[in-house]
Formats: sequence, C-alpha cells, structure tokens
Amino acid sequence: MQHTKTCKTQTLLAGTSCDLQYCPDCKIIHLAMGPIILQLSEVHFEDLANDLRKGLINLKSTEKSSPSMFNDTVVTLHS
Repeated sequence: MQHTKTCKTQTLLAGTSCDLQYCPDCKIIHLAMGPIILQLSEVHFEDLANDLRKGLINLKSTEKSSPSMFNDTVVTLHS
C-alpha cells in the first residue's frame, strides 16, 4: 500500500455524514467526515465498517432493553 499525493479517487459514496473515495492506484479508502479525512487500507476500512455495524447493533439493543422514562410506571390517582 503506497499512498501518493496525487490520488485519482473514485467516489464510492457521497453521504449525509461522510464521503467515501477510493484510489485504485494506491488502494486507499479516503473517509471524509467534515474536516477529518481518514486514509485506510481496504482491510482496515472493512474492519472499521464491521466494528461500527456491531456498535450500532449494540446501541439499538440497549435502547430496546432500557425502560423509557415515560412508559415504565403507571400511576393511578384515587380521590
């Protein structure tokens, strides 16, 4: 993997939270999130994507298992 200053990137994704570009010459994924650009090998990019997916699954399961502050208690008032 050799990164050159003149990468000829191909757009893989122009998303709402990030942009992904790929340079077939140096085989680097350019992950841009605002002012931050990560340059990752294909293997590191795949590992990152899998880790993010697992984190999202864990977040969603945590949200489903934690009680809502509005639905966890029913109060009946008697006069």
